[in-house]
Amino acid sequence: MSTAPGTTLEGPALRRNRPRPGTLSTICLGWLVFIGLFALLVPLASPFDPAAGNIVDRYLPPGAGHWLGSDQARPDPLTRLAHGARSSILAAACVAVLTATLGGTLALLAVWWGGWVVGLITRVLDFLFAFPNLLLAVLAV
Repeated sequence: MSTAPGTTLEGPALRRNRPRPGTLSTICLGWLVFIGLFALLVPLASPFDPAAGNIVDRYLPPGAGHWLGSDQARPDPLTRLAHGARSSILAAACVAVLTATLGGTLALLAVWWGGWVVGLITRVLDFLFAFPNLLLAVLAV
């Protein structure tokens, strides 16, 4: 296989032209990894129950025992924040898996049968896209 003079198909030139992630994308990815690890590990390491109230430990300032202090109702806001993040991440992951599964299934059905199935799927999706997202969220709830 011949190439034009001065061009190569492999080697340093290919590595040099590879796009590199920018600083902002690296920071954002690091933040997402931190939030994910926080949501996974803090509930396992926290000695506090997020639902149990404790009248004795009210209004404590931030410190070694309570990193975010404590409020009037529950002993540790950090524990409640971690449990809330865990359920939010789980809900988002479930929605992503469900959407990918449903979208992939509809795409496979459309490709396999074609014709009137494509038309039906297109009309149903056009109907769904015609509604504002907030209205669909209210209807789903």
